[in-house]
Amino acid sequence: MSLIVAILLGVVQGLTEFIPISSDGHLILVPWALGVQTPTLAFSVALHIGTLAGVIAALRPEVRLVLRTLTAWGRAPERDRLLVRLLVIGSIPAAIVGLALKGFVSDIQRPVPAAAFLILTGFILTSTETKLAEAQEEPRRASITTPDGWKMGIAQAFAILPGVSRSGMTIAAGVRAGLSREAAARFSFLMSIPVIIGAVLVEIPDALEQGALKDEALTFGVGIAVAAASGFWALRWFLGIIGRTGLRPFGRYCWIAGLLLLFVATARA
Repeated sequence: MSLIVAILLGVVQGLTEFIPISSDGHLILVPWALGVQTPTLAFSVALHIGTLAGVIAALRPEVRLVLRTLTAWGRAPERDRLLVRLLVIGSIPAAIVGLALKGFVSDIQRPVPAAAFLILTGFILTSTETKLAEAQEEPRRASITTPDGWKMGIAQAFAILPGVSRSGMTIAAGVRAGLSREAAARFSFLMSIPVIIGAVLVEIPDALEQGALKDEALTFGVGIAVAAASGFWALRWFLGIIGRTGLRPFGRYCWIAGLLLLFVATARA
């Protein structure tokens, strides 16, 4: 893999991991549309390590709070322990579904399913904003409850499908449960940390078998660095604008991208 392709895929991964337009879907669709090399499993794992570094850097206060709570559980305030419990709750459905459907998901990592699921993501995002507009008089909560954690965790489990946005599904679930967009987005990004760590740990043995890391250390390093930087920027940018723009523009993008690529894929078949 060339450095230019590594940079391109790093940017795609970093931007789409946290903006609700599906990173896995774009890692299938962008290389396919541009005619460049699709990332190997080993390189995909490397890109996820990059976005993991990006989200940890962007959410440093929350990460420090979680680590401090875990190391001093008995002395930690109840609200901090609740946050840790909610992160565990939110990770359980994704872990179960990810392990159960790993083989199935590998079989559908293709442009047409990814495009179809992108369109579905667009529908979920736009319909969430429609529901929110219909309930304008209802106050939006900033505090996450246990039912919120379960709902967002179940929504997160669907993101194993290519083209389904993890952040889009979890933010939409949080907003539908009564959370503000900002609160849902912030918790969604914090939820991504244990899920990304788990996914990387599961895939590392297979990735190491490919042996690419030893042969392409520079390429992998560049991909990780670019994914980390672009992911950090995308997360901070999205948190700054989500309260004003809502999810509808991202839903429309998913519709356009999904329909366009579905048309192209059908024409090429």
